[in-house]
Amino acid sequence: MRSLASWLWRLPVRVRRLLFFTTVGLWLGLVVLGFSGGLFRGPADGLTSAVCALFVLLAVFAAVAWVLRLLGFLVSGRVPEETENTVGIPTTRTALVMPIYHEDVARVALGIERIWWSAKASGLSETCDFFVLSDS
Repeated sequence: MRSLASWLWRLPVRVRRLLFFTTVGLWLGLVVLGFSGGLFRGPADGLTSAVCALFVLLAVFAAVAWVLRLLGFLVSGRVPEETENTVGIPTTRTALVMPIYHEDVARVALGIERIWWSAKASGLSETCDFFVLSDS
């Protein structure tokens, strides 16, 4: 037993985690199978197989969603590192898309012009593209 434990500790962390969670998942699956009350005993008809397949699909979806929520919660507490690229004028192009639907064209054009002059005053006019989606 001691050699098995020392061999397991020499494995990379990812492999140990995978082995641990696989073992726990299989054990929990066997526990659930024991509590199923004879659902998997005897001949399986089409409806039972379909219900079991649907259950497995939804259970996997719920487990993945739960893990993603947990990881998102853990990551949300981090403060992103600021680099030189995050300060100042952006180097990538930005599209400003303005959909217009049954609005006064003169008023909207004046608003877009003001946004353009504001972008130009702040030095962003070189990296911004303006698109107007209009039905009038």
